[in-house]
Amino acid sequence: MRLDYSYSQPSESETFGGYTVDSGYNETEDLIRRDQEEIRNNIAEQVHYPPQPEVEFGIPQICYCGAQPLLAASRTGNYVDI
Repeated sequence: MRLDYSYSQPSESETFGGYTVDSGYNETEDLIRRDQEEIRNNIAEQVHYPPQPEVEFGIPQICYCGAQPLLAASRTGNYVDI
């Protein structure tokens, strides 16, 4: 007993997408184009912060709160006084 199966390609109607290689529309390229446009717009809107003045060893001259920074030596439990 042999069964015959028949296969066919789906219709090119808009019900099934309707876009072929020759239709001129490529969803992937369209998504890439949209993403690149969004990236260009976001770059133009970036916030630019002024450079923070630094001194030797990268210690800030001004605290983030606007006051002078408090500089102190740190002592740990391993500190040995000679």
